[in-house]
Amino acid sequence: GAHKVNVQIIESGKLSSETATASLTLPTYRFYRMTFEASSTGSGNVINEMKFYTGAGQTGTAYPTNMTSNSAPYPFVASDSGSHIAPYLAFDGSTAAVGYWGNGAATNYLQIDMGTNVQILSMKMNLDSSYFPERITVKGSRSGAFTGEEIVLLEMAGLNGGADIDVG
Repeated sequence: GAHKVNVQIIESGKLSSETATASLTLPTYRFYRMTFEASSTGSGNVINEMKFYTGAGQTGTAYPTNMTSNSAPYPFVASDSGSHIAPYLAFDGSTAAVGYWGNGAATNYLQIDMGTNVQILSMKMNLDSSYFPERITVKGSRSGAFTGEEIVLLEMAGLNGGADIDVG
């Protein structure tokens, strides 16, 4: 959607107004891919739960709807590389069980296909208290190829496990 941004410009009184209005439209993506760098405290990365939100501060519509398999409910599809656990468990709405357990290799990822382009403004992650990642990178893609067309949306480092991490 469109957002109104007010920018104040001060330039020695040459402007008739000190406020300019601009319209900002944030990009939408169908595919969101998360990569994790292992911390020195554990032998892998455990993500218990992740949700994406259309509003700031974990408000608006939560994506994906709580998943019951890697491709349900439709249109969501969860996939991964480097985990021995079904990837949908990272999006099932529960922090009681491990959702993703990667070994920290640079090529490992957790991915969600939203089925259509969605504008995400915030997210929530629940990390394991012992095997949490040191760094998380979130990328967005419209095609799902992740061969150079993707955009880095978020990079976070210095994380601690055992609690929710709210972004945005």
